[in-house]
Amino acid sequence: MSPPPSTPRKPPRKTPRNPPRPGARARAVGDDRDHRTGGERRTDGEHREDRGHRGEHEQHDDLDALAEAAGVERLSGPVASESDVAASVTSVTDAAHDVGSREESMPDITPDITPDITPEVTPDITPGADVPYDQEAGTPGAGEADPPDEAPAQVADSPQQSVPRRTTSYVVDGRDIDMSVDLGSDMSLPNPVMTASGCAANGRELHRFFDVAELGAFVTKTVMLNPRSGRGTPRMAETASGMLNSIGLQGPGIEAFVTEDLPWLKSVGARVLVSIAGTEPREFADVTRVLRNSEAFDAVVGIEVNISCPNVANRGLVYACDVTSTTQVLKEVRTELPPDIPAFAKLSPDVTDIVMIARAALAAGASGLTMINTLLGMQIDTDRLAPTLGGITGGLSGPAIHPIAVRAVYQVHAAMRSGRIPAAPIIGVGGVSSGLDALQLIAAGACAVQVGTAIFHDPHAPARVLGELAEAVGRRDTPRALRGAAARRDGLRRTAVRRHRPAPWAPRRVGPARQPCRVGVVRAAVRRGVRRCCGLREAAVGVL
Repeated sequence: MSPPPSTPRKPPRKTPRNPPRPGARARAVGDDRDHRTGGERRTDGEHREDRGHRGEHEQHDDLDALAEAAGVERLSGPVASESDVAASVTSVTDAAHDVGSREESMPDITPDITPDITPEVTPDITPGADVPYDQEAGTPGAGEADPPDEAPAQVADSPQQSVPRRTTSYVVDGRDIDMSVDLGSDMSLPNPVMTASGCAANGRELHRFFDVAELGAFVTKTVMLNPRSGRGTPRMAETASGMLNSIGLQGPGIEAFVTEDLPWLKSVGARVLVSIAGTEPREFADVTRVLRNSEAFDAVVGIEVNISCPNVANRGLVYACDVTSTTQVLKEVRTELPPDIPAFAKLSPDVTDIVMIARAALAAGASGLTMINTLLGMQIDTDRLAPTLGGITGGLSGPAIHPIAVRAVYQVHAAMRSGRIPAAPIIGVGGVSSGLDALQLIAAGACAVQVGTAIFHDPHAPARVLGELAEAVGRRDTPRALRGAAARRDGLRRTAVRRHRPAPWAPRRVGPARQPCRVGVVRAAVRRGVRRCCGLREAAVGVL
């Protein structure tokens, strides 16, 4: 077999792809001919002098153009050279030294009075303004003052003086959106977004990032009767879609809270939902009594009764897992709480039937429900093959529990719609990190929502969720109208299915769809007649 004929190679390209401009090669090899002077050879000094003269003329032209544009007449004269400028600088420096020496020899006749020329300008430190913050050092950026623990422009002089509670208007697509919600007869909020208990302390830390009074309500850290140190460390562990915490209800006690934290929250105009807990049912009542008798109690819009914290050492303190314990705690709280202040029972998802616990809480005096608290979880350190948390177990929170929260709210709200339990407002909480997450809870049946774990990585999360929720609601309706929209749509679907479902006694349609149903009816009647006739014949035979 003969080899294939070889393909002839293309001849090399003779002309370059980018030919040089005329005269470029001559200048590259060092030829000092000036092509603009007819090819006359010139020395390097003449070249530099010529370029200097051309630069001087160009400077004069530029100055003339600027003077003409400004409408003034430029003084004629040559441009100063570098040597002239250096001489001028030297003379000015010598003159300054002479003046300084004469000043040192003169007597000091400066008066002793120092005028106060500090301008009376108060810097803008309004809460919510962006403060440069060094994340590595944990301090404000260079040239910035430390952020104050309190906002002087917002804090009143005494606990009795408080600033007006601010409300925020929302405009979406050119129209005003009513974001107000009602959580009981005497609890009306400008918007449905709150903080979750334990995720923002008692407001001072979060107030550095935005004004906490812009939220519908601020939920405090759970407070107990006496100071509590909490559980051992480590107390927190990150999970795949959330976090485990084992704080153990650490806090300074109710006396310190009503003396320091509650007056501060009142001074900034926040609406406060106080979370309380106790080691026994009577302690819940004692905490409520101290809170009721405090001077800043008028800032409190409601009480959240935490009967479902899973990260306590004594699992018997999780009252929300038992109907009898839930009833006892709510009755004790209601005896000390004024009738116009609503009490919300915070329920646990770690139960078989959450509707049953909700019924018991409402029957015992709860005005509403908060669902859900964290789930009991655990994590193993694979290096030590031991529990990661010092308390072994902890409460799971974050995006991982959001579907569980939506399910729990939906189930309880559906029970309210069907009349199995009394109707009451619901506060949805669990894994809310965006406006659409909050909208899911509202559509499931919640009147308001709380933002918790998202604050740990985004302190602006409550304000951001509020803005996103306002935009999402504005494209649809209002929070009041959207509450329980999912349950209503599910009810319509079930009704439609029941309407189109054939009755069990109806005969099955045979043949094409146009065939009338009376054929099947006739056949069924014939079968019934035959059976009846057979039965009469057997009865007659038996008589004979």
